[in-house]
Amino acid sequence: MLKILIVTRHFKANEIGGGAQKSIELLVSELSKIYHVEVLCKITNEQTEWIHKLEFKFLKRISSYDIVYLNSFFSPLSIFFLFLNNTKVISPKGELFPGALKVKNLKKQMWIYFFNKFFKGKLIFHATSTEEKNIIEKYIYPQRTIIAPDIVAINMADSKPVDNIILKIVYISRIDPKKNLLFCVNILSKVKRQVVFNIYGNIGDKKYFEKCISSLKKLPPNINWKYYGQLNPSLVSSTFLQNDLFFFPTLGENFGYIILESLSSYCPVLLSKGLTIFDDLDKFKIGSNIDLEKHMDWVKFIEDYDLIKNQETLERFKKYICNKFDNNKILKLNQNLFNEVLKK
Repeated sequence: MLKILIVTRHFKANEIGGGAQKSIELLVSELSKIYHVEVLCKITNEQTEWIHKLEFKFLKRISSYDIVYLNSFFSPLSIFFLFLNNTKVISPKGELFPGALKVKNLKKQMWIYFFNKFFKGKLIFHATSTEEKNIIEKYIYPQRTIIAPDIVAINMADSKPVDNIILKIVYISRIDPKKNLLFCVNILSKVKRQVVFNIYGNIGDKKYFEKCISSLKKLPPNINWKYYGQLNPSLVSSTFLQNDLFFFPTLGENFGYIILESLSSYCPVLLSKGLTIFDDLDKFKIGSNIDLEKHMDWVKFIEDYDLIKNQETLERFKKYICNKFDNNKILKLNQNLFNEVLKK
């Protein structure tokens, strides 16, 4: 049986990690049904015989694995494993998208240069989409790039969204430049209608967070905002059900599980155009994708937003998700990824 080691910083670590960790948890869960899969991580809340913390004594076992799957390109943990003699797969999980590269850009560019100098044409990369494959090969010179979409867990909410009189807009994500909360604030500063703006997320960048709070305090009286801190994952769906619109002008997502969670909870998404796989929201009338440069289009969408929620509008969400994600096909592509890796 094929023996795989998944190397990731966080694994089943409660509120740490975000969408990238959800994708790896689902990958491990599905692969374990057909392969022998173990996990090596720095942070976890689980204690099982197949989840390991990084310790020197564990390194003696590394040679026993057929494939080592590195769930990051820039993580120090992944970089360390590049120098070990195993068949390796690197999955950048959106780290090479332009929005992600802007954060700590100099360090990242230095590592890209070093990688291409010493590992050019030697390693296999995992891309979750054709778009990510093209971006990987724009910066990196891999031996091969194999496409396999992220495995998704689709759980439509049991309850219906709450009917609100005043428009309730929610932001749920890490607070750092890539997720673009400050853009939300700048757009809302131009909105004339009455709005409640609810903000949830851990602070990824303290200086950026302080800048956001400073701008939030300057919002006009018609925008009633509150920052609630980090949201427990178990409350994400119910929080989306309580709100009317998820405002997410991200600078780029590899998958964007939080977007899927919003749509699974019947909460429309106001989303950046051309930066996620959810670039067809207007077609299904479950939100909108707008170019980040067209500020007044964002303002107009919020000003004109219709609060009607009926059975017909709820069915659109189910139809959209069923059409977009075929998990049987996605599972086969992920299985094929690991089978292809061992082919010379």
